[in-house]
Amino acid sequence: MELYQTQIDANALNSAINDEQPSLPIQQLLPQQPQGFQCILCNKTFAQKFNLNKHHKKQHLNPQRTYMKHIKKGKKKLCAICGKGFSHTTSIKNHYARFHTKEELAKKSIPQEPIVAFHRQIAKKKTKVGAFMAELEEERRDAFLLLKDNIRVIILEKQYRLPILKLVAYEGALQSNITPVRDGITQMHYREKEAYKVHYFADMELDTAYVSRIGLEYQILKLAAKHKSLHLSPLLHACLGRDHVAFKVPKYEISLAQWLRKNRDTRHYLKIFLQVITGLRELHDMGFVHRDLRPSNIMLCTRPYRATIINFEYATPRSQATRGTNIGKEGYAPPNCQLKDGDTLWDVYSLAAMILEADMYPGEYQTMAKERGLQLKAEQHIKEPQTCPKLRDLLYSTMLKAQIERMEGLDTIEELIKQVNFRKYPKGSLKASKRALRLKPTVKGAGNFGAAEK
Repeated sequence: MELYQTQIDANALNSAINDEQPSLPIQQLLPQQPQGFQCILCNKTFAQKFNLNKHHKKQHLNPQRTYMKHIKKGKKKLCAICGKGFSHTTSIKNHYARFHTKEELAKKSIPQEPIVAFHRQIAKKKTKVGAFMAELEEERRDAFLLLKDNIRVIILEKQYRLPILKLVAYEGALQSNITPVRDGITQMHYREKEAYKVHYFADMELDTAYVSRIGLEYQILKLAAKHKSLHLSPLLHACLGRDHVAFKVPKYEISLAQWLRKNRDTRHYLKIFLQVITGLRELHDMGFVHRDLRPSNIMLCTRPYRATIINFEYATPRSQATRGTNIGKEGYAPPNCQLKDGDTLWDVYSLAAMILEADMYPGEYQTMAKERGLQLKAEQHIKEPQTCPKLRDLLYSTMLKAQIERMEGLDTIEELIKQVNFRKYPKGSLKASKRALRLKPTVKGAGNFGAAEK
């Protein structure tokens, strides 16, 4: 097929090139591109490529089936090509489509790709990245259309004030079928085997920082699901409702804070803290710092024991250059510290504080954290003769170091914690633990309890 060509006036083109200000616009000098596509089998033209594909599949790729002219022999029907017998017409249809369609197309020499552009398209070739983004946009558009009309209207109304909603909708959010009762800014909604972290539109519109924190948490949850992390909570899927967005996450048995208070067992300390270190390394490799690491943000599964880090709402990118922004609960962050907000030492300090809490009475560390002089009281605790020397070295190299900026990292904690022997305390609250220790007989060979009573 000859390509479409146009002639350009040579004088007009030379004058346009030589003059600094061409007399004719460049658009008038270039050939105009005719719009249309033509089928090479029947020479029929179409305005859009989609219509040409539809015509080609309907008229040329589906010729008249041979099984419609089958041979009847008694109660059986014979295939006109190979003579194989069948009892039903549907069986002949399936047989023909499976074994004889390609043979018929080869006899008629119908090309597999007969679509030819009616004109030469002057355009840049799409790169692999561009083609991938085009497909991704189609997937996002299809996912957005699956939502109900009222949800789509709300998202389109709030897309400029709350861009996170549009991002969540385009990446395959589901229709929310939960009805949470509002009791605070962020709320957890639990079911039998699943949990939802709910954020409300009204609160998001009042605080732009809150919206950015939700966006970072959504990004971390997606990365954890993508990399199939065992010690970071993954995102199962996102849900959109009329007044909220909910992130569906796995439901765990118990938090580390509850476990230390009621069911603590020193035999599992090493396994739990090593898994927390692994989860922190994965989070740091993703480019984020948790900044709110504490026992209530670490969930446990006890059969078998597995620790998982949750609640990335206050996570900070490691590239953050600002300094001294205190985030999180007191007692688990260094006070009056000028570390960079994206420094991983924030999480190192929190991890060391949790290790110290595991060596104290149940509930004693929370009482100390609310008072002044936390570090002085921590030093008094580790100077007691019952404290393991390796635990003393671990704390002096991290949270009790004179210059917090020179703390050791996760490698040092991982090396020293393998040699730490934690104290054993009775289960229960702080008052119950002290009452049990007072009733313990102080005789020779009574162990840590008798020594502590002396």
